[in-house]
Amino acid sequence: MQGLFKRYLWLVCQIKEAPNGINFEEINRRWKKNTNLNPMGEDLAKRTFRNWLAAIPEELGVMIECDRRAPFNYYISDYGVDNVNMLKWSLEMYSVGNMANENKSIYDRILIDDVPSANQNLAFICHAMRNNHKIILRYHRFGSEPTEYIVCPYAVKLFQNRWYLIAHSEEKNKEYTYGVDRIISLEELDDKFVMPAKYSAKDKFNHSIGIYSDEEYPTETVRLKVKGYLPDYFDTLPLHHTQVEECKGDDYVIYSYKLKANYELVNRIMSYGTACEVLEPASLRTAIKSALRSAYEIYD
Repeated sequence: MQGLFKRYLWLVCQIKEAPNGINFEEINRRWKKNTNLNPMGEDLAKRTFRNWLAAIPEELGVMIECDRRAPFNYYISDYGVDNVNMLKWSLEMYSVGNMANENKSIYDRILIDDVPSANQNLAFICHAMRNNHKIILRYHRFGSEPTEYIVCPYAVKLFQNRWYLIAHSEEKNKEYTYGVDRIISLEELDDKFVMPAKYSAKDKFNHSIGIYSDEEYPTETVRLKVKGYLPDYFDTLPLHHTQVEECKGDDYVIYSYKLKANYELVNRIMSYGTACEVLEPASLRTAIKSALRSAYEIYD
């Protein structure tokens, strides 16, 4: 099944990257050149191609249609609103993996950040999530002894090269966040839990930076004055999806956001140094000033 999934991703990539659509003959030509998925260089059978087209809407949520006029190009008509971010991530991961396979001869010139391994735990957690089964996890929190918890796995989130589990403790009636790479062992129980009817992981983190939703913080308008090289970075990779450009000067841009002014937002802003200034809210500006003063005192 994993091999089929890679083939579905490959086909979607070929169609997605063709702005005017792509016909079967061109798809087949590219398939014969794919030494990773098709090492023997065989033709793509039309029956196999049709099976892939039939499976992709269910497996990836992507609708592919064919222009019935010559040259009978295939194009993507719909990505599925609820699926677009997951699909984008899947396609990017596939592209990176494919790039690595095609460039083994220069592997020592392709530098990739080390990501703590979480594959086995992540697959285990997702299986429990699909079945709404509680899990027992033995967890080694930084600075403390390993502890065992029984939790209801609600969601997983990727942030800064680490996977995190968001889980509900029925005993404490509270949600907690666990780094997946810090889970020592897992056990899936037969006991089922009921997901809250209106629970949305996306909504929970909609106005937060990082892995904590920080429900005790209100959502506020955050305004940043960004200078130097930084506006180019913010334009190509926004700090947050609520980013709006308010105005632009000769050497600065002012952006506004709808965010919770949590600890992780403070850290992110501080990482930009003098190129980023908080204009409002005043409470966030004060928090930045206090954090900078504390940092200064270390070296004073």
